[in-house]
Amino acid sequence: MTSLRFILGFFIAIFNLFILLFPTEILSASKSGIVLWAMNVLPTLLPFLIGTNILIKTGMAELIGILLEPIMYPIFGVPGCGAFALISGIISGYPVGAKITQTLRNSNQLTKHQAQSLISFCNSCGPLFILGTIGTSMLGSKSAGYFIMFVHYFSALIVGLISRFFFSAERNVDKKIFFHTISQKIFHRGDKNIGNIISESVSDSIWSILQIGGFIVLFSIIAKILELSNFISFVWNFFSHFNFISKLGYENFSGILIGMIEMTNGAKILTMREILPVTLIILSALVSFGGFSIHMQSLSFIAKTDINAHAYIFSKFIHAIISVFVAKLALPFFNFNFENVKGDVLEFNFADKIVLSFKYFALTLIIQFILIFIAMIIKRKKLCM
Repeated sequence: MTSLRFILGFFIAIFNLFILLFPTEILSASKSGIVLWAMNVLPTLLPFLIGTNILIKTGMAELIGILLEPIMYPIFGVPGCGAFALISGIISGYPVGAKITQTLRNSNQLTKHQAQSLISFCNSCGPLFILGTIGTSMLGSKSAGYFIMFVHYFSALIVGLISRFFFSAERNVDKKIFFHTISQKIFHRGDKNIGNIISESVSDSIWSILQIGGFIVLFSIIAKILELSNFISFVWNFFSHFNFISKLGYENFSGILIGMIEMTNGAKILTMREILPVTLIILSALVSFGGFSIHMQSLSFIAKTDINAHAYIFSKFIHAIISVFVAKLALPFFNFNFENVKGDVLEFNFADKIVLSFKYFALTLIIQFILIFIAMIIKRKKLCM
């Protein structure tokens, strides 16, 4: 433990030294992280976090779980409430899937094994980032964005099918007991009024979004430090002796390495040159892996549960590897004209980004209202029986 603290202290000292030696570059990286958080994460993620917290605290997630139990349990081996985390993770993006899984586990709606299985495939990248940031802004091609999005979500479902067999201790749970227990929990709530529920949901969501912003800024600075220190060149000189690595080229290798630290900066590096089929394959894998910046955000939620963090990180590596194979198999069917994929990092139009974020927010609200409406109908029918 002492050695770990020494190593951590050593790296923090280097971190602070680079801030002193390169204040302009570090300030620029910090601003980029804040802009990324303010323009892409805050407008879409905060309202959705508030809404999902309210749905969970009022029991709506459990009602949705009852509705989707016949689908989720036979396919993925998790209760129906896992569908709430899966859908929310897809709609809103990293790290909402981890946050909702943590909430479901802490409220005992999932067992340890079920939570471990669920988080391996429900913590996904949001379509707004894939289509807007990578597809439109970086590649100049919505088609490329749709391709990456297909590969990402399809691979996630494959990971979900695989994880069922690794975390299958509760496959023989009595469903009648499950339905009875959940029904009792939902229809006998009364410990908190709606004011307390909304207040707790808002405060919890604000804390979570600020924590996410801090990680984004931190890892944007770390990515810049790796660039300034020539660390990437050093690693390249070592690994370029391997034939399959040298075929990637230095630019792709640099993009992969930076992307494993912070996904957005890595994607920028990969798209600032001629776009080839291998570029889309690498981007698909990078989006599926997520980067350690996102993993730290997710682990901040996992740490509040008994979910194994190492198993979660391993599942993201598996997700990335599967994405490579899915992308290679799917690429011929999309019939890309790579001349239309520009490969230039376009300047962000912040006004358009805000409009797109609010459109996305409106879509998430509509989906939530539909889910609440369905759940209320089920609840009324249940009370009338």
